[in-house]
Order: sequence, then structure tokens, then C-alpha cells
Amino acid sequence: MCTAEKLDKRVKVFRKFLEIAECLRKLGNFNGMMEILSGLDRGPVFRMKKTVAAVLSDKKAAQTYNECKALANREKNFANLRAAIKSIDPPVIPYLGMYLSDLLFADEGNKDTLNGLINFAKYRQISNTIKQIKQYQLKGYENLQKVSDLQTKLQSISFFSFPFPFSHLLLFLSFSSSSSSSSAFLRLCDYR
Repeated sequence: MCTAEKLDKRVKVFRKFLEIAECLRKLGNFNGMMEILSGLDRGPVFRMKKTVAAVLSDKKAAQTYNECKALANREKNFANLRAAIKSIDPPVIPYLGMYLSDLLFADEGNKDTLNGLINFAKYRQISNTIKQIKQYQLKGYENLQKVSDLQTKLQSISFFSFPFPFSHLLLFLSFSSSSSSSSAFLRLCDYR
């Protein structure tokens, strides 16, 4: 979207992402919906005032955007999102960030021991959060059609399409603490 020079192209891409977010919401894929909303709310996209205004001038697009944003609202510890997740039957892909926050607060906010004894309340709280996550993994999306060509294409994509092999990235990371890391990186990548 950010690389499109013309307003109408940016509007079309923004609308497409809103449509995808809405489809993901209807499928119960709240994690995917949140990721798309996060991308649309990033500075480079959000600063495109004319693009955002053009998209939101359409009532249907504005309604979709506002509904998704209401679900994604972080107030009261994602109360709207938690209610939506509980209200639908699996399969559901919950927003993992919400549960990771729950786990972090349970772990960091409670002592491991109380009066020299194991704090079972803390571990029960962590266990309950993990059970909530696992319950959504019990049922799959049986109603979706398998698209073999798309699966083959997605499986063939290299996720590490850097201008250098992935093993060089690992070597670079091991040099990152040295003062000459940039020169070591350039030597590894043969960029002199």
C-alpha cells in the first residue's frame, strides 16, 4: 500500500485488507484480524490521511473498520475481544498476544513461593490460561475447501529471501557484540 503512488490504488489495497480482516473475524481468526489492524494502524499507513478518509467515506468499509477496531480495543484487558471469543463456537484462532500478556502478568505478578511454600494459585492461573488456549486447538476448520495450487505455492515460498544465505545471518548475529560487527557482516555477505 505504501509503495502505490496513486490514491485510487492505495484505497483499493486498504479496502482489500479490510475485507480480509472482516473474513478472518467471521472465521474466528482473531489473531489474523488483529495483525491486519495492526498493519493498518502503523504510522506509514495511518499518515495517508487522504487514503484513510477515502476508505472510511464508504459506510460499509467504515462500519467494518469500526467493528474490528471495537473488538481490538485494549481497554479492560481486551474485554470486547474476550467476549467475542467466548461467544462463538470453535474453531477459533484467538489473539495470542492477549494470552501471552495474561501469562506474563500471572508469572511476573505473583511470587513463586508464599511463606516458603509453592504458590499453587500462581501456577493454577498459568495452567488455566494455557487450557484456554488449548481448547481452541481441539476443532479444525472442516468447512474450508482445500486449494491444492495455493498450498503448493505457499509451501514453496522461501521466508528467508535475504540477499545472503540464512547461515550467514546466524554468523552475523554471533558477531553483533563485537565493535567490528558491520565489517564482519560485509565480509560474510561478500559486500565489500
